[in-house]
Amino acid sequence: MVRDSILTAFPEFDSDIAPLPMRIKIEITTRCNLACRFCGRAAALESYLKRHSMLSDRNLFLESPCFGHDMSLTEFQQVLMDLPQVQEVDLQGIGEPLINPEAQAMIKWAGQRGIRVIFTTNGTLLTARVAQTLITSNVRQITVSVDGAIPATYSFIRRGSTLRVVIKNIKRLAEMRASVKATTPRIRLAIVLTRHNVSELPDLIDLAKRCSADTVTCAALKPIVPALADWVPEGSVVQRSVVEAANRAATLGIEFECEVALPVMPQDEKISTRSICAWPWLSAMVTADGYITPCCYVTDPRVYNLGHIRDKPFTIIWEGPRYQDFRRRLREGDTTNLPCHTCYDHVGLSQNVREDVNK
Repeated sequence: MVRDSILTAFPEFDSDIAPLPMRIKIEITTRCNLACRFCGRAAALESYLKRHSMLSDRNLFLESPCFGHDMSLTEFQQVLMDLPQVQEVDLQGIGEPLINPEAQAMIKWAGQRGIRVIFTTNGTLLTARVAQTLITSNVRQITVSVDGAIPATYSFIRRGSTLRVVIKNIKRLAEMRASVKATTPRIRLAIVLTRHNVSELPDLIDLAKRCSADTVTCAALKPIVPALADWVPEGSVVQRSVVEAANRAATLGIEFECEVALPVMPQDEKISTRSICAWPWLSAMVTADGYITPCCYVTDPRVYNLGHIRDKPFTIIWEGPRYQDFRRRLREGDTTNLPCHTCYDHVGLSQNVREDVNK
């Protein structure tokens, strides 16, 4: 079995106890200035409005950056001071990191402690001042979610912004980086493939070249609500677009990363997360309100969490009985009532995973 071969290669994962993580995700805000159509934040808000009979206020809430809250600089520092072994922090969550007024201070502070920073942004707040901070701090990589290579597609999916503004900000970051002969932060353009934009993936390679971006990455859509089911593109269309994009990237000298399984496999042929998942042994998410979640995808603490950093330090929670029980259940395939049971991702502990974690 796949699970048995994984555990033979990496026996330490056949344990309920894990070393403290070298990399960690910290959600520094749940606020955002956009209302992207397939975003989990928008879906969660929609559910909230339904429960409170407030659907008439949908557009006001969706387009408001005020729906949510920020992690403070002090809380951010406390998390990382409790984890002196951490080498890299990903400022990732359901919000736009740069909307937190203390985001730049967090980035600078982490860099001063020798911690690499990576994060994903919608690019709308990537001002010249922010770009300067990214270049002079220890920021390894910035991923800009684009989701469309032409203005109409971009504006349809990423409500609240325009492609022109984002391209301008990416180009300025690349120019400022080049002006000081810096190699970081690496600039990635990201697209979640849907039936609305899948044909534009090769064009995104061209856009990356024009913006002096380093990488284009694509991922499959996870239809988190039933209404998004018809957004999933046909596998054969995805495959053609990915192959064309890969060829164009090779020609133009752009790195191309694809998180879509090709060829597309039936569900029962995938490596099931119910067998094994690397995440609970390698990293964790600290949410903006201080909860620790063991999943990089289901990060809403109301769905599942293993504790709060105001009650216990991260290290105590990570090594505690609830986390150990979670790992045991995952190893044994007992995922009933866990978010893993219906996970869209199917992750094996491959050598690539290990090498990436140790970088």
